[in-house]
Amino acid sequence: MIWRGSWPDVPSIHWRNESRPRGSERPRSHTLMLIVAVSIDLLLTLAAPTVARADAGPLGEQAIIGEWWTEDRDARIRFSRAETGTFTGRLVWTENPLNDTKNDDPALRARPLVGIDLIWKLRYEDGEYVDGFVYNPDDGGTFHVKVKPLDRNSLEVRGYLGFSIFGKSQVWTRAGADLQTHRWRNP
Repeated sequence: MIWRGSWPDVPSIHWRNESRPRGSERPRSHTLMLIVAVSIDLLLTLAAPTVARADAGPLGEQAIIGEWWTEDRDARIRFSRAETGTFTGRLVWTENPLNDTKNDDPALRARPLVGIDLIWKLRYEDGEYVDGFVYNPDDGGTFHVKVKPLDRNSLEVRGYLGFSIFGKSQVWTRAGADLQTHRWRNP
């Protein structure tokens, strides 16, 4: 539906020397790979606010408010400000309305997906929305998410595990005039 396949694709790390006893040191290649990954993520994090300020700064904190089509246009998410001051994204329409059958909690598997908050706890900082979480109903997993307005009518939504370089991005577009002509179901 919203994210296809096993999401996000995180590269697996293979140990070179499988015969090491438990509790022994990690191989140097693993440590080096971790240092490189952290360095790249830090570099991207430091560079991103400059770009975000230039593109989204004038849009302000309310830029995310409204309804947005997912990249495949098979679902629509409505972003609003929560009572806590953070931002949430609620699924308000989908081509194939289903129940939450992949949820880890058996009591929630019968609930309809339309009407639930798929994104929550997004905090506005330096022209983008950070430190949020996204629920993927296709596999029942919860991931970190950050959202960056690219312009007035498009958002880059990035879901990831741990570091943002281990994730996937989608570009969502603002729902506009097509609201009157497209069939949809209210929560």
